[in-house]
Amino acid sequence: MQAEDADSSWAPGLTPISGVWFLYVVAFCLFDLIPVLSIFCMPSICDFPNCRLECLEPKAPGYCRGYFPSYYYDPWAGKCKKFIYGGCMGNRNRFLTKKQCYRRCKKEIGH
Repeated sequence: MQAEDADSSWAPGLTPISGVWFLYVVAFCLFDLIPVLSIFCMPSICDFPNCRLECLEPKAPGYCRGYFPSYYYDPWAGKCKKFIYGGCMGNRNRFLTKKQCYRRCKKEIGH
């Protein structure tokens, strides 16, 4: 099923990269990877090329009390933002520099 096949009349103006529609498309990407272990989504399902799943993960400071300035990619804003990582747990959407964040996420997501 391609994103444009779904009925979006209840939310005109939303695209697969914004709002509730975006969450719907990402759910399909998570389950329809080719090959199975690839981090690239099927172009026929995602409306943006090579969506990097780590760039779509939420900001996750973790549970420890360390102080490690880091950056995460905010897909809603389309930019990398600074946050403080605690030093444990967290997720893959964490970069040491803003440049690393943009290099990995901005061009891959296709903004």
